[in-house]
Amino acid sequence: MKKITLLLLSVLLFSCQKESKTTDNKLTVNLEFKVKNKPLSLSSQSKNFLFLDSIPKGFKGVVENDSTLLGYMTIIYKSQLQKFATKKGLSVKDFEHIQTKIYCLSGYKNGKQFFILDTNKNKDFSDDEIFEFDKNLSQLLKTYKVSKNTLPIYDIVINDIIGDEIIERRAALLVYPQAGKYYTNTKTKRPLLKKKLKISAKLREYLYGEFEIEDKNFKVGLSKYGFKGIELQFREKDSVFYTYSDYRFSNYSISDTIKFNSSFYSIDTVSIIPPKMVLKKLSMSEKIFGFRLGDKIRNYSTTDLDGKSTDLKSLFKDNEYLLVDFWGTWCAPCKELTPKLVSLDKVHKDKISLVSFAYQLEVEPIKKYVKSNKMNWYHGIIKGMPKSSKNKPAIIKQLRVEAFPTFLLLDKNLNIVYRTSGNGASFDNMVKFIAKIK
Repeated sequence: MKKITLLLLSVLLFSCQKESKTTDNKLTVNLEFKVKNKPLSLSSQSKNFLFLDSIPKGFKGVVENDSTLLGYMTIIYKSQLQKFATKKGLSVKDFEHIQTKIYCLSGYKNGKQFFILDTNKNKDFSDDEIFEFDKNLSQLLKTYKVSKNTLPIYDIVINDIIGDEIIERRAALLVYPQAGKYYTNTKTKRPLLKKKLKISAKLREYLYGEFEIEDKNFKVGLSKYGFKGIELQFREKDSVFYTYSDYRFSNYSISDTIKFNSSFYSIDTVSIIPPKMVLKKLSMSEKIFGFRLGDKIRNYSTTDLDGKSTDLKSLFKDNEYLLVDFWGTWCAPCKELTPKLVSLDKVHKDKISLVSFAYQLEVEPIKKYVKSNKMNWYHGIIKGMPKSSKNKPAIIKQLRVEAFPTFLLLDKNLNIVYRTSGNGASFDNMVKFIAKIK
């Protein structure tokens, strides 16, 4: 049997941050491990503990009663391990010593609910702390009467596949009860108990770094659990990271372009092992087009519901601002906003011109919906399949429209002065912003 080496990433590697270095128009920023906190709205990966029907032999320190279940959360899936083993020319059996799961006990004791996380991965719960709480905590968390940030966050070491190696790295795990949402079927044993004792977790760690460009200090937060994988946020060093609900909030991905002072940089590479980011300085003085707050967009050609073509600048009419709404008749949150959009158009008709672009294949459902809901403004269609990641229309792809509805408020120079997605508070905050425009 071939010998497999497990790379051990020391705690010091994450906790000691070195100064950034600049060579050949590239700025290398060393990153350090941090636990996600409220001011940093980077994605966190959610996972559920799946309960076993019985507790296997070999586990120690188990609180043994009829109301205790053993659950596990998979960190490395079998398919991932198989792919890795095949790439190495080995068998999955060669990696049997790699711990791919984290175990957690969940149950009732002395009128309280509890869970115990096997933080040192030794299948012995006697050397781990028990967390006890009232049985209604799950409901309080669900209704936001209690914040998840009040629950313990466990700083643990997990195995991970990074590139061509299996490594050990630190992770921050927030564990919380989530009663009522456990999947069951007719073959599930003790389904009611499993629903009541369901435990979930969020991986909450991120990497943090500081750097200097043109005598000004900046900081970056990086998460590997984003919608597209790695995502980053940048801010001035002495400023707080924007939260997701703030219209100025914006995440970046690898290869994106960002302006620092008077210079433009691309996010060249990001490495988790070792933790570092490389920014590459670009020889450009002005960004041509973009999709973020403050960027200028192209004067896209549009097609209305009758097939007539025009362009964005023609849709401003006599107003200084254009509010572009990306939606679809298939989108429930979009349709929920219809009454508010009708109201916005009536109240602020003298400030903004409202236009809606439905992203879908068929035009007739749009015409029917628009007419029945008295949506008396310009409507266009962007033909495509929203649930497909392939062959996206240029306007959707280039403006990074990934959530529906998405709103862009443009000035006459086609600069983005406000951008937001979704309904609820996000939409209401945009309306307040528009109301303040003179």
